[in-house]
Amino acid sequence: MSTTIILLLSVLLNVSGIGFLIYAVTLFRRLNEKIRPETRETKLDLILVLIYLFIVGYGVHLIYFLWMSSTANVHDLLICSIFFFGAIFVVTSLNENFKLIYKLAEKSSRLEDLNKELHLKTEELSKSEDGMKKRSAELENTLEDFYTMRLGMEDQVKRGVLAEENKKMKDRLDALKMK
Repeated sequence: MSTTIILLLSVLLNVSGIGFLIYAVTLFRRLNEKIRPETRETKLDLILVLIYLFIVGYGVHLIYFLWMSSTANVHDLLICSIFFFGAIFVVTSLNENFKLIYKLAEKSSRLEDLNKELHLKTEELSKSEDGMKKRSAELENTLEDFYTMRLGMEDQVKRGVLAEENKKMKDRLDALKMK
């Protein structure tokens, strides 16, 4: 390969690597926005610092390469290829992490919604249970009152009081009907 082609390919790979790393910064910022502040750690900031250091390193290498190298060789092309594929690796890793965190955020949001719904249903059931307990207590009191009334009626039947009261009521009703 001619030195001019190697030089052009090396510069192209280096510049492309810088472009991919700048894109990695935007991916990282989008990724960082998806992560809740309470779950973020300083380690994420370290990743961003390292990406910036890579960009600076690529830029310094490019300037050095263009300024100091009058002749380019396969060794320079290999170094620029490694830089380029390193940038591709960073972008791919961030992109996959972004997809993963996006899915986790969606699932977390869905779980929060389901948890709220479950909490509302639990409150509703609790209120319903309280109402059932109240209704059950009312029914027990009614049954107890009915039982007490029956005991009183049994005593009145034995004494004949009930028959007399029934006759008086019938006479009153008959008297009202005649009027």
